[in-house]
Amino acid sequence: MTTVRKYGTPPWCAAAIHGGPGAPGSAAGLARGLAAATGAGVLEPFQTKRTIRALVEELYAQLAAESAGFVVLAGHSWGAWLAALFAQKYPEKVGKLILISCAPLTEVCVPKIAARRMARLGEKERMRFAELPALLAGAESPGRDALLAEFGTLCARSDAYAPLKSDEAPSPPPDGTLHRAIWSEAAELRRSGELLQLFSQLKVPISVIHGDADPHPAEGVREPLKSLGLPFTFHLLPRCGHTPWEEKFAREPFFRLLARELAENGGRPHRSSP
Repeated sequence: MTTVRKYGTPPWCAAAIHGGPGAPGSAAGLARGLAAATGAGVLEPFQTKRTIRALVEELYAQLAAESAGFVVLAGHSWGAWLAALFAQKYPEKVGKLILISCAPLTEVCVPKIAARRMARLGEKERMRFAELPALLAGAESPGRDALLAEFGTLCARSDAYAPLKSDEAPSPPPDGTLHRAIWSEAAELRRSGELLQLFSQLKVPISVIHGDADPHPAEGVREPLKSLGLPFTFHLLPRCGHTPWEEKFAREPFFRLLARELAENGGRPHRSSP
């Protein structure tokens, strides 16, 4: 089974880390657009393991197999957390950490996400959206995969500001088992404060990119990072929802911004594979 898709040509100096968890292929548009905007070689690693520690080790194996040098990690949504956890353990592999549409790092802003999503859905959609988390928690595979796909569709509808019609090939089906295993662990990391503690140990350059219409509040990322005293750059994209590369008004500014971030590479020169 192929667990890494590649865009552009080597050296592979960036990787797009998908969200979900359990949404394989959802970073394809990010990886493809980044390669096109920069001419850089970009990897799209898939996530297959059932614990966060195992996902970090899987990502290390994927990146180490393709590049001997630093890699810029562009993590989207849940993928931003995974990229950060990877950078905390393996800073020598990370040229820069780019957190795209990152979920809140503390519990304070979490209730706002569902409230904002519900406000953007119709009455029947709101009822179904409210039902799905409990159904997902109790469902058995393979029914869990279909429920996760339905939940993802509703989230995508509520999370967008001005969505573009996608020309991407269909992604592999979502993995409901992986989602339940990883998100329950990730949510506890946030609730306990351990997530923020791990972020406090980051030693790599950090850039945050967030849409101003994303239901995930930007202050849920910006303020905790400030409280930790971590140096970071923050970019708020106007008229942009949760997935910038699929937004009518934000797509081009987003990729221009990413191209600048990749060119800077955190001040760390890329070392090509021998």
